[in-house]
Amino acid sequence: FHNMTIVNIIDDSIDQQTLKDFCAVNQIQSVFMYVGDGYTEGIKGQVFYPGVGNKFGTGPRWILAKGMGPSSVTPQQLASYLNSASRDQTSKDAWNIVPVHAWSMTIDDVYTAVKLLDPAVKVVTPTDFVRQFQYYHPN
Repeated sequence: FHNMTIVNIIDDSIDQQTLKDFCAVNQIQSVFMYVGDGYTEGIKGQVFYPGVGNKFGTGPRWILAKGMGPSSVTPQQLASYLNSASRDQTSKDAWNIVPVHAWSMTIDDVYTAVKLLDPAVKVVTPTDFVRQFQYYHPN
């Protein structure tokens, strides 16, 4: 875990003890959880605090994909959802992790979604997402 600050977990359910165990590792700041059918079921953007400092676990509401479950979206749908989401950084509803299914989407699909975003919607790296989320949502 030397340089790892984010752990990605793909599973069929949310395991609070696993979340707590990973967050107990000094370097780990957050756990991104991809749950069930389409990586979104059972999580849908919820935030979990395992009681280890300001560390948290969260997961996606949607996945940029074709045929990956009920939360699969096209680039146009994703842009529409993100453009209509809250912009209040103190609201957890304003924060979204969006995985891209590499076998059904291309970099052109990602580019299309990004260029359809309102200028006020920010695309950041996972590390910046965690830092900014922790700033606006101290636990």
